[in-house]
Amino acid sequence: MLWNRSERKSPAIEKEHSVSVIIAARNEEAHMRSLLESLEAQDYPPHLLEIVVVNDHSEDGTAQIVEEYKAISKHKIALFHLDENSDTPKKEALKLGIQHSQGEILLFTDADCHMPPTWVREMQSGFKNDKIGLVVGPICYEKGALLENMLSQEQAALLGSAFATLKLKITTMCNGANMAVRRSTFLSVGGFESDSIIASGDDELLLHKVYMQDSQLVVFMKNKKAIVTTESASTLSQLYHQRKRWAGKWEKYLMFRTKAFAFFIFSFHVSWLSSAICSFFSPSFALYFVWALAIKCVLEFVFIHKVMKFLGKKINLLGFVMWQLLYSPYVVFFGLVSRGKKYSWKGRNLQ
Repeated sequence: MLWNRSERKSPAIEKEHSVSVIIAARNEEAHMRSLLESLEAQDYPPHLLEIVVVNDHSEDGTAQIVEEYKAISKHKIALFHLDENSDTPKKEALKLGIQHSQGEILLFTDADCHMPPTWVREMQSGFKNDKIGLVVGPICYEKGALLENMLSQEQAALLGSAFATLKLKITTMCNGANMAVRRSTFLSVGGFESDSIIASGDDELLLHKVYMQDSQLVVFMKNKKAIVTTESASTLSQLYHQRKRWAGKWEKYLMFRTKAFAFFIFSFHVSWLSSAICSFFSPSFALYFVWALAIKCVLEFVFIHKVMKFLGKKINLLGFVMWQLLYSPYVVFFGLVSRGKKYSWKGRNLQ
């Protein structure tokens, strides 16, 4: 299995780059202090690290928390405010933060994340080779109830798939909660600018643009010291709008092979769901389907187990069984509803 390839080791001697951590925040009062505390604890020279927060029209105490933390931090913390409304607010917030940052490496995360003290050091070490332009980092979800456990398994599968497909030269996905790009590379591909106006996709479309420039520019940081932990959707309403937003991006992918891969995944689950329905009407067909289901479950269990072990987590067996039963209807459902462009995010209707 491609995932079994060895974990990326931290270099014994490394160049220390100047790093700008860029965060777009909207109504993150509940998370901002925890994030800043994680960044304050980073084992990285303070003179090489700056934290840039862009307040995206927050209606709570997000900005006040950042201002208060600036006074006690050993790092340079800058706070900017997004003034104009936009159809692509997160991209505009990140662009504003980048414009006012100084670091050679742009390191992105989200306000509801926390990370180990080694995070900045490990992510920037991915650029020890001057040819590297973008580093994809690993994320995992917080522990929680059954829904969160099921989503943690999905996230592990997506993480493993992102690593494997990158090795197979079919770059597919990444997550803006843990991604770094060299400033010169970001500028050379035109940053977040694209022909498609889409509120989401700042992370994946940037990945695809860099990869299209040169596939050797992109690496996956498979290192436990670089894992970022974030929150999953905790309600069905949050899950609906988040997954609708994610699923709606595939048509905007820049490479044909990536679009084709996304369509293949959707088609597979349509076929699998159709086979499950047909098995109820044909006993002979049902026998073959049960065997296929058993093989699928074993292979996916082994794969997800390996990724979750890397993330320091264990598979919830009940969640795994339920996910096997629900996943194909889930994929087909969101593949279809994503055709409706509008979704809710942070109290706003976007598309």
